[in-house]
Amino acid sequence: FMKHAAVETVDNVLLDLSQVKQELINFTLLDKSYLKLDEKAGRLFLHASIYQKPVPVEALEWIIGDESQPNPSIGDALELLINWGLIARERQGDETLYAMHTLVRDFAKQMLEKEGLERKKLQVRAAQHYENQVATTHDLWTLLEARDYYYQAEEWEKALDIVMAT
Repeated sequence: FMKHAAVETVDNVLLDLSQVKQELINFTLLDKSYLKLDEKAGRLFLHASIYQKPVPVEALEWIIGDESQPNPSIGDALELLINWGLIARERQGDETLYAMHTLVRDFAKQMLEKEGLERKKLQVRAAQHYENQVATTHDLWTLLEARDYYYQAEEWEKALDIVMAT
């Protein structure tokens, strides 16, 4: 950032942070780390980038799963991502959550597009995870998380159904 601000005004640098972001990606070697991941860890890395907030391990298992295997085991892949600093483990009260730094998540989203994975399908899957949670918690905020993911996936009818139900 400072290198750019030395030759341009801070306002101009802040207007176009893409150069700064790319330099940070290069500096942190995210692309090199990603290429060294095994298939399962790489898949988890890309899929986990859908979540905007820290999530429990069950959410990560759900997002990596499919209809035939809804919650596959991700233990080794998750530990690898944590050890490489691509996912962080956080404690919130008595709950363990997993999150990606914004820069890491943005890089993973770029790679998600390059790999040709369907972002909308993953957003729907994330919404379904939150809907499943509501069945046991009856928490309005969790339901609104589901609505947000349906909205991002352009599943307007499902998002509307949630709005009408609240």
